[in-house]
Amino acid sequence: MTEEQETEVAISSDPFIESLMDTDLYSMGAYFSDRNPELIDELIDRSVAIEALVIEINEERTRDLGIRYGFTQVTRNDAGVPVPGGPGVLEGGDVRLGRPLNPVRVPVLLRQIDGVTDIGFEQQRMPGLGITLAGMNVGTGAVSAQLRTLLQSGDASIRTRPIVVALNNTRATIEVADEVPYLDINEHSQVAVAFEPVGVRMAVIPLIKELRPGIVQLEIENLEVSSVSSFITQQNVQRPVFNKSQTSTNVTLSEGETFVIGGLKTQHLTHIEERVPILGAIPGLGWLFKSQEDRERIMDVLFFITPYILEPGENFLLPYDFKNHQALGLNFNVARR
Repeated sequence: MTEEQETEVAISSDPFIESLMDTDLYSMGAYFSDRNPELIDELIDRSVAIEALVIEINEERTRDLGIRYGFTQVTRNDAGVPVPGGPGVLEGGDVRLGRPLNPVRVPVLLRQIDGVTDIGFEQQRMPGLGITLAGMNVGTGAVSAQLRTLLQSGDASIRTRPIVVALNNTRATIEVADEVPYLDINEHSQVAVAFEPVGVRMAVIPLIKELRPGIVQLEIENLEVSSVSSFITQQNVQRPVFNKSQTSTNVTLSEGETFVIGGLKTQHLTHIEERVPILGAIPGLGWLFKSQEDRERIMDVLFFITPYILEPGENFLLPYDFKNHQALGLNFNVARR
């Protein structure tokens, strides 16, 4: 878009334009198509890169650490200044790691300037993952000291951290799943092998709000976490029980800011066998020197989702540092237009 075109749109006194300033450009496509076709073409050609980090934490350890997540609301006037009263909009997420520590602020609609948000917390960034957290000790390859300890002890794990690029207003799907085979009985009482995908699945539609620069609306459809929770026996056939948690949401973010989705849970069933060396392997008597136990672990699942607007024709190599617009480990820079 040229500077002249921007000026024409900015000074337009058309009442129809004024009444739809908060409406996405697709809703006004017919109105703009004749007056400003270049604006429509540029919008359609742009893409959005979406980073997702999925972390699982043992529910018991979550309670021990006091991790809580929630959202605050704030109302802002036309100048972007917070004002009291009003319905408010989603502003950010709070994550608390233990009582002795201060809340960790995950900004959603806060603008970041020179590494500092307007709430005053210091900003650090994890290159390649695109996570921006306020007030946390975040460095390359580390989420935090607390989570790193949980990762080392096996009480937490990074389930997946994919990056997907989608055209504006186009659905993109992220799926990290295993095909779990199991024996199934059909209507004719015949046993056959069936498969069920188990893992993480998310469909998202990004929409660039062209009349609000730097703002992206994410329509997250059917965010699903699934796992095998237990087994049951029917007609002498052992079949798995699949546990699924689902949610959908619609949120408006600033480019490069992270949105946290929590409250989803998954279950893991672990079979543990302990025995005395040598004695536990004696045929017929070994059971006296060994024990077996099935343990069920319930995990809290946290999603950190961050959108980035790509200019027309802009591309990148992975792993990619969106903040500095370069591929990690390579002397390769991508110039933004």
